[in-house]
Amino acid sequence: MARLLLLEDDFRLAQQLEELLLRDGHLISIALTLDNAMGLCKHYEFDLIVSDLFLTERGSVTHQGGFSFILRLRDPHAGEDAPPWWKFVPILAISGGVEGASKGVETAEGALWRAAESGADALLAKGFSDEEFLTTLNALLKNGRPLDAIG
Repeated sequence: MARLLLLEDDFRLAQQLEELLLRDGHLISIALTLDNAMGLCKHYEFDLIVSDLFLTERGSVTHQGGFSFILRLRDPHAGEDAPPWWKFVPILAISGGVEGASKGVETAEGALWRAAESGADALLAKGFSDEEFLTTLNALLKNGRPLDAIG
């Protein structure tokens, strides 16, 4: 049993993933916003984080939401308020891409590539099957972060 954090602004998908993870024996906390996710990370230690990359907050898509979250967790200069586990926690990034008037279109593949560069350890494009999601998540839990990814 692992303690997981899910940052996902799509409430329906968050509920579906929560049910799947509970059936798989995990404890899960859901954050619908970046601020909520950061607050949870300051109060609880997680074994793995699943983060959507594009979040809708206050009615519009934030193009850096999940990316900002990953970068903050991986920042070696995060300061004294950053618990030491942040740098070691495996992160699974998920995305369906985004279309926005000011930013144009970003495909899921492009977004996931940027997430890997930001510090995500595994990537899944939305539309994944339950089996694919659990296989990826459980492999990350079993193997942890690659040693060369820890700064």
